Amino acid sequence: MKNDNTSQKLKKLRLRLGYSQEQLAEAARINLRTVQRVENGETEPRGDTLRRIASALNITTDELTTRAEQEDRGYLVAFNLSALSFLLFPFLGVLVPWVLWLLKRDKVTGLERAGRQLLNFQITGCIIYYLPKVIIITGVLFMETPSPYAGLNLGVGSSNVESSGIGMGVDSVFIYLFYLVAYYGITLIHIIISAYRAHVGKPLYYKPAIPFLR
Repeated sequence: MKNDNTSQKLKKLRLRLGYSQEQLAEAARINLRTVQRVENGETEPRGDTLRRIASALNITTDELTTRAEQEDRGYLVAFNLSALSFLLFPFLGVLVPWVLWLLKRDKVTGLERAGRQLLNFQITGCIIYYLPKVIIITGVLFMETPSPYAGLNLGVGSSNVESSGIGMGVDSVFIYLFYLVAYYGITLIHIIISAYRAHVGKPLYYKPAIPFLR
């Protein structure tokens, strides 16, 4: 009987370690044809063969068999809600889900894909969050560079210059505050909606997201 879950898992783990089928067979001290049959879903490894393959992949036997991956919507919901830690500090919205993803990515059905979606979204969000800060800091550094025309009387009233500077500053603050509200609002809505979709068994939706993890 064909077992696609075990075959796909074996192939994914083998490729993650950078092994060819021949190298895995050699490391596990089993026949190459056995590895090929397992990856093709023609057979499921058992007994000594299962232990040898698991040892070569540096995992437990349970992590390789289909029994290891189970449906756990509760964990998927908790995983999505863990991204709310971004409210404390944006980078925590990446770190906390990443840790939870690593703990059970091979044990919970759908977590592998959900993790990539959420983490890509959160990493993209961090870039969006910090980008204006970088621009502002860079702008301040350039503004503090002495001008070659400093000290020259260009006939411009100081009161006009100060008034113009204040006006730009106020506008910049309002734009930046709107930017932050949009960032927090969009991120919060995405996390809550995705947590609900995970609860009812629907695909997650995290957009926009740069595909850092594929």
